[in-house]
Order: sequence, then structure tokens, then C-alpha cells
Amino acid sequence: LDEGAEGAAVAADERTDVAGSLAKAIMHGNVAQVRQAARAWASSALRDGDAAAAEALSLCLEMGGMPSGMLGKEDLEIHPSDFIARVTDIIRERQPNIAHYPFHPSARHGRRTIAHFERFFAEGFGALDALEALDSGVPARLAHWLQYLSGTGIRSMRHSSTLGALAVVQAMGVHLQQLRKVRETLERQAELAEGRSDKQEIQLQQQLELVSGNAYSVVRLRAEVLDAVIPPRSRDVSEVIRVHTLGLLDRIIRTDVELHLQNKWTVRVFLMIHDPAVEVRLKAISIIHQWYAGFAKRSEKVQEHLGNFAQRCLSHLVERIGDVDSRVAAAAIRCLSLPSLADRLEEKEVSDIADLCIGSNDPTIREEAGSFANAHIFQDPGICVTVAVPRRGRRSAETENKDSRSGTAEPFGPDGQQGIAEMLDSKTSILMLTEYLLDYFGDRLRISDRVVGAFWRRAPVLSNWSFMVKHFLFGECSVPDSVRPPSPRDRLVIAFVLEAAVRFALDDLRAATPDLHGIGGDAAAAAAAEAKLESACEQVLTEIPAMMEVCRGEEQQLLLVSHICNILVEHAVERPGLVGRLEAATLCRALKRGLEESSLLATMKYVSGAMLALGRFSDEAKTVFFDIAKDLHGKCCEALTKESLARDVEGARLVLCRFVAMSNRGLDVSFGRADMIQRMADLLNDRVSWAKEVRPGDATSDELPMPPDGVTDARIALLLLEGCALASMWQIRMAMTTAAASRDDAASELQACRTALPSIVGTLRDIALRLVEHDLDPHVRFYAYSCYMSMLELAVGYSDRLSLDATAAGGAACSRWGG
Repeated sequence: LDEGAEGAAVAADERTDVAGSLAKAIMHGNVAQVRQAARAWASSALRDGDAAAAEALSLCLEMGGMPSGMLGKEDLEIHPSDFIARVTDIIRERQPNIAHYPFHPSARHGRRTIAHFERFFAEGFGALDALEALDSGVPARLAHWLQYLSGTGIRSMRHSSTLGALAVVQAMGVHLQQLRKVRETLERQAELAEGRSDKQEIQLQQQLELVSGNAYSVVRLRAEVLDAVIPPRSRDVSEVIRVHTLGLLDRIIRTDVELHLQNKWTVRVFLMIHDPAVEVRLKAISIIHQWYAGFAKRSEKVQEHLGNFAQRCLSHLVERIGDVDSRVAAAAIRCLSLPSLADRLEEKEVSDIADLCIGSNDPTIREEAGSFANAHIFQDPGICVTVAVPRRGRRSAETENKDSRSGTAEPFGPDGQQGIAEMLDSKTSILMLTEYLLDYFGDRLRISDRVVGAFWRRAPVLSNWSFMVKHFLFGECSVPDSVRPPSPRDRLVIAFVLEAAVRFALDDLRAATPDLHGIGGDAAAAAAAEAKLESACEQVLTEIPAMMEVCRGEEQQLLLVSHICNILVEHAVERPGLVGRLEAATLCRALKRGLEESSLLATMKYVSGAMLALGRFSDEAKTVFFDIAKDLHGKCCEALTKESLARDVEGARLVLCRFVAMSNRGLDVSFGRADMIQRMADLLNDRVSWAKEVRPGDATSDELPMPPDGVTDARIALLLLEGCALASMWQIRMAMTTAAASRDDAASELQACRTALPSIVGTLRDIALRLVEHDLDPHVRFYAYSCYMSMLELAVGYSDRLSLDATAAGGAACSRWGG
């Protein structure tokens, strides 16, 4: 008994050494060491198949976190289920760390270990021919055991066994391909030898039967393993196992056309696009993408099978464009962009994908939807340019010179035809983009910048400023009669596109510029963005007066053009090289006309900002801006009366909008006059008095009651509140300027302003408080509350040298805190 126990211990130690050397080569070795270990294992399989099978099974268990040498040759005589029953006791006794096994995703070099593990079986079985592998019995032993081990309740063992079983199937697939080639060769030889020699014909027939039998054995073994492993493991609770199962199934199908033609395996992949795990869905969609990407290169049988399959299952793939994970949705759109699938989409499905170009919140999905639209909605060749990147290295100078000599670098020649072709291409691209926006997003042009962002990186026409401006002005220039001039709706779309493109160019520059600490930034990207903006300043700003003239009467177009002008002017004034190229006089006249004719507050804000930026280097711009402010001051004084308000409410609103816009952008339009603030306060007091008289039942109706003539409505009240706050803040700023000087040096007018300031702030706070209490409109109450809190903060903590709190005597004196 002692001798038997000692022999068993020695055998166990030998098994541990052998299995440990294989595991060491796979986990820590390189490709050459793995190949060497696999060939040594193949040699041992020729001598003793059961021992080699036991070594491979022990390796699978060790890759699953089990102790080394756990399974020996003698264990192959028992049933796998009996061995699995003993595993729990072995784990309890030896306590291996099965939570972090070599194949675990968090394990160090986990992917490399899996690759070496698969390479081990590929090299091992590759060192044997099909007959040797089948005669050794190793594939059958491994297939039988791994089917059971892959279904165990221990996740790590299930993972490694699944990979082992599918690695065996993949390795035997190489032998199957060789056997099929040999069988085809023997069949052709048998046909040629027919009727010549009976002996040769019999010999060929015997060899053919042997090869066919071996091929059938391999096919049966592979089918048995696949049927036993793939369906349950594709529904495994572990997403890691599901991902690896799906990936190995794809490799197996890719190398065997017969499996590709079986619906049960293609259906299995399609079903996985509904998997709860994101990585599994991504893997399934990538496999489907690979199937249909090379559709034209596949055999007729495979094309027919994939075509019929796509007709039935395409709706499942279309559902993934609305996936909760943006990566899955983008991959689904990328897959549906393939011609072999896109041609089978219905019109509604195409419209749903195109709608994501503006309807999705994720920029990646919008870019993929834009690529789909470029490929299947726009006319060929679309508006995007695809840059082919070489796989390895860069093109040599000799290749580039060769292309130049052959005409590739300059396809239109040096005689000017290239510029004509580029112009025609830009015109076609702009027209296609305009039609696309009008057809699919005509009622959502306000967010059309999403579409521009989807094409920004790949559509050169979006930075062709000159052509977009010419297209915007097309109807006002001399053009061929054969070309249709743009309609106002077309001009609006071009304005949206141009404004969004300028903003994206500015965003690119900001993203590529280092921060204040010199961190981050991309010099090349910054230079490219700077060049785009410089080109925009040269080609767009010079045409702004003409564009604003075309936009007269079109408020939306004028708003967009004024925003473009504001962005480019503010950019240009910071670059000395661009400032000298601006025609400040012409631009100021156009901006002044735009400010006077506009009825939108945003347009006034952008025009005022552009004029203020021009005033930083142009004395004429300063003079024009100051003249506009003085004229506006007089108009405000006339409009801030009950009679003017009752006579022309819209005119008063426009004047107040200009007052607010210019006061916000850098100039006190009240010119320090307290009587203007008092007029605004009187109008707000009238609204408070009217609100107090309204019956409670009127205020609870669906529509708020309209104030009588001479009483401000909600729109005017909001502008009056903001105007009072802005004028007060400008006067506070002036008061602080005089407070910094000595009393003797202070001008009498500014001193009077400073003395009256606490009373003004107190009056404004009182009015805001009463509006919060009595006004019927929630917007007015909210803005009045915001105004009250701002004035309160200024009164309490603006400065320790100036008090904004009214005195008990009415605030006639201004006290200095802190001496």
C-alpha cells in the first residue's frame, strides 16, 4: 500500500510539472515558446493519446484557476460528471483563487494568455495530420470532456473549458479543410482514371473512402461540440463568456462555408444583438458588419443565404439604432450603411436613420447618421471626402513623385480646370445639403448645427466660405440664366449652415489652444483652425454689408448674419494681421442700419457686440457707436411716457430692446441721468397699481388679462426691469470711480449722481418687491425677484467705501464706510 501511495504521489508530481510547464509557457512565454510547447505536446499525443488529452484538460482547468495537475490519465476512465462532483471538495481542500483566474478580463495579460491558449491548440493539432490526430483519440477525448466541463456551475472553469472546446473545434477545422481538398483531388483523379486501370481505380476508391470517413468524423465531432457548447454558453450568465463564445463562433463560421449556410448559427449571431450586455451587442453587430462588408466577394450560395437572411432579420438590426448605448447605435448605423443592407431598407427606415443626424443627442451617432445620408441619400459622390490612410508607414517620396508625374496629384491639370471642378463640386454639395436640410429638417432648422457638426470633419465644402457667401448672394449677382437663384428659404438654410460652420471653426481653435497654465493644446490643430478662421475673416467679413442688405425684411437671416459678423469681428480684432484688412467704415454703416431695422433682441446684441469690437481699433466705429447711443437716449426719453406707450407699444418695445442690448454690451445709454430711471420706475409702478385692482377670478383664468392702454404689458415690463437694473449698475460704477478720487476733484454732476444713488437702488428694490407680490405674470414675478436679489446684494456688499442703503431721511446723503 505504501509503495502504491508513493507511486501515485510521484505520478501526481509529474503531472503537476508537465501541466505547470504548459501553463507557464502560455501565461508568461512568447509565441515561439508556445509553439515549441505545442509541438512537444503533439509528439506526446502520438506516443500516448490519453496522457496528452489529460495534459490538455489539466491545462484548461489551470487556466480556470484550478490547482495544477488536477486531472491525470487515470481520471479519464471515469465519467466527467463524477469528476466534476469531486471538484467542489478539491476546491474546498486546496482553496484556489478562482475569482481572478488567468482568463479573467482584469488579469494581467489576460488577452495575451487567451491568444496563446488558442494558439497552443492550433499549433498542436497543426503539427499532426488529420489521420494522426483522429487515431490518437485526443480530439474525441477533449470534445467529450470539455462538453461537460463547459457546463459546470463554476464560472472560471466554465470559461476556460468553453474556450478550450471551441479552440479544439477551430483547430480541427483546419484538418477538415485539408481533408476536403484531398477528397476533391482524389475525386478528380478517380474520374480521370475511370476505365484505364482497375487496380488504380480500386486504390483511389479506397483512399477516397478513407478520406471521406475521416472528414465525416471531423464534421461529426465539430457538430457535436458546437451543438453542446454554443447554445448554452451564448445564454451564459457571464457576459465575458458570451463575448468569447460569440467571437470564436465567428472565427469557426468564417473558415467553414458549410456552417455559414446553416441558419442555426447565423440566427444565433443575430439573436445576440438583443443581449443585455453592451459588449456582446457590439460584438454581434461587428460580426454582422463583417459578413455583409465582403458580400460581393462571397460565393453565390453564401450571397443568397445572407440576402434571404437579411430580408427576414433586418428589422432587428434597425431596432439597434435606438439602443441605449451610443456605441451600439453608432455600430448599427455603420452596419446599415453597407450597400448590401441599405438597399433592403424601407423608406421609413431610411428616414428614421437620417433623422438621427439631428435628433440624437450623441455626436458619434449624428456623425454615423451623416455618413449614412452621404452614402445613400445624397447623389454620388456625396459631400464627404474619405481620406485613405496607409496601413503601415507613410508613402515614400518616390511614390508621391510618381503620382505627381502620372497626374494623380493634380487630376485637372494646371490650366485652371481644377478650380472649375472644385467650384462645381462645391455648388453641388451645397445644393444637396440644402435640399437635405429642407426635406428632412425643414421645421427644425434652429438645431441644424447638429447636421453641420455631423459633416464638419469630412465635408470640405463647409469651410469653403467664399462659395457659401456667393451662394447666399446668388440672386443679387450676375449668374448664368440656367442656374436657379436661391429662395428666401434656401438663403435661411445657407445662413444656418454658415453660422454653424463659423462656430465649429472657433470651437476647434479653442479646443486646440493650451489653457492659461500652458496645459493641453495641439499646435497642428490650432494652426489649421486658425487658418480656417483667417480665411473666413477675409472672405466673409468683406461681404457682410451685402449680406445684411439681402437680409432686409428677413429677421431670422439677419440674426444669423449678425452673429457671424460678431464672431469674426471679435476674432479679427485680436489679430493685428487681420485688423488692417477690415473695411471698418462700410461695416459700421451696415451694422448701424441693421441695429435700427432689427426687431429681435438677439440681433441687436450681436450687432452691438460687433460695433463695440470694431471700436477697439477704429475711431470711426467709436463715433458711430456713440452717435447711435445718443440718438437712442433721446428716443428712450420720448418713449418712456404713458402717452407714447399707449400710442405705439411696438415702437417702445424696439427702443427698449436697443437700450438693453447696447447697455449690456459696454455703454451706459442712460448717460447717468436719474430721471430716465425714474421714468422706468413710474411705468412699473403703474403696472403694480393695475395688478392690485385686478379681481382674483381674472388672474386664475387660462389667459392672463391684458392691461389697459398706457400700462406696460409683460414684455415691456421685463425690458423696463432689466433697463433699470443696467442703468443702476452703470451709475454704481461711476460712483465708485468718483469715490476713488478726492472729494475736491469730484465733478459736481457725478457727485450728485453718487448722492442720489442709494435712493435709486432703494426705489428699484421696492418696485421689484411689489411686482413679486402683486404681478399676475409669472415671468415678471421671477425676473423681479432676480432683480431684487441683485440690488440687495449690491446694497449690502458692493464696497466698503460706498453705501447703497437709503437713509431714514430718504437717502439724501451718501456715507463712506471705512473712511
